[in-house]
Amino acid sequence: MVAVGGQTMPKQKKTRVSVTMTPPYILALDTLVTDGLYLNRGEAILESLREFLNKKHVEPFYSGEEIKEELVEEIKEELEPKNP
Repeated sequence: MVAVGGQTMPKQKKTRVSVTMTPPYILALDTLVTDGLYLNRGEAILESLREFLNKKHVEPFYSGEEIKEELVEEIKEELEPKNP
């Protein structure tokens, strides 16, 4: 099982995808890997894609966190004492 967007999904078969990028993108990816933030370029790209799909509200990657955060802020504002 894999956690995606707050949901647990069964592991799925992976398909290789080829992407052509300009040098600045490759350098940025390699920096993320060299700095130890990701194991490899593919992991960095997948994480970026997950975040993009979440922001675009694409299921099953959408976690609803943005809406939750907005609701929390609205509730906090309503609970704050009003100054006359």
